[in-house]
Amino acid sequence: MFWKKTGFCALIVFVTVSLAGCNTAGGEPGRYYDRGEGFSIKFPKGWKKIAPLSGATITVQDPAKTIALSIAVQKVPAKSEAEQLIKMVTARAQASGIAYKERGQMSLNGRDAYWMVGDAGVQGFVYLAYFVLKDGRWYSLQFVTDSVTFTRSQYQFADIADTFQLK
Repeated sequence: MFWKKTGFCALIVFVTVSLAGCNTAGGEPGRYYDRGEGFSIKFPKGWKKIAPLSGATITVQDPAKTIALSIAVQKVPAKSEAEQLIKMVTARAQASGIAYKERGQMSLNGRDAYWMVGDAGVQGFVYLAYFVLKDGRWYSLQFVTDSVTFTRSQYQFADIADTFQLK
């Protein structure tokens, strides 16, 4: 009788500990989660994680190795406003040789966001960035590719950005 009770109790403890360690919410297959930084995104099939570019939380690359996408998260003062931050980003980018050709505002999963397209400072390369602010964090999704691939893939970039979610 003692062994039956002990075995039953051990089974309950094992199941409880096992379930506590699982992500019961599951997770969408193919979606990358960074719970520490508070975001998730779904990368296209075949895209691979590579060494993060400077300042990035994660960098991925398409199978043809013609597109790099980096996601960066920067902590900012809680009272920061997106318009102030976008002016700062623009000034810093221009100082580093990025010339913005187009920019605008949009909604990214129900949040006000900004986008910019420019020359990446290297001849023939294009830089597309999406920016969104939430709870003292400035999130940026930065695509870099050649101009031909950009023209062919710019709608795919928007589709990828649409999968970006903040918790």
